[in-house]
Amino acid sequence: MRASSRKFARALAERLGEVVPAPLTVSAHGSDISLYAAAVLQGGSASARLLDEEDGRSLAERMQLAVRGVLDGIQDCVMEYLREEWPADRSGRSGLAGVRIEANCVYPWYGESETDAVIRLRPIGFAEIQQ
Repeated sequence: MRASSRKFARALAERLGEVVPAPLTVSAHGSDISLYAAAVLQGGSASARLLDEEDGRSLAERMQLAVRGVLDGIQDCVMEYLREEWPADRSGRSGLAGVRIEANCVYPWYGESETDAVIRLRPIGFAEIQQ
């Protein structure tokens, strides 16, 4: 399968937009994902572009790196804007970016593990990001 970095960015931005706290919003511009507060750019990530690089790594590896890069980048921007940990677990620490790729789906989350996630994003099906 060949994946589109633009479709991947759009799908991941949509899911992040569902979980970031108001007044923050997330949008995709090409392969880049950006975080805004009241229409003012707060930062973002270009990690989705990793899907376009044919560098010997498998698509699954590149997807894992891309998801973690985007989740980390957006998380940093959210925490900078809020001036607090986000998303915080029960101990008040920020949840780590995580991802599992299985059965033609990408499962992203924030937390110590997928089973102990602070936030689980909706899965992204491969059909949604296919080129």
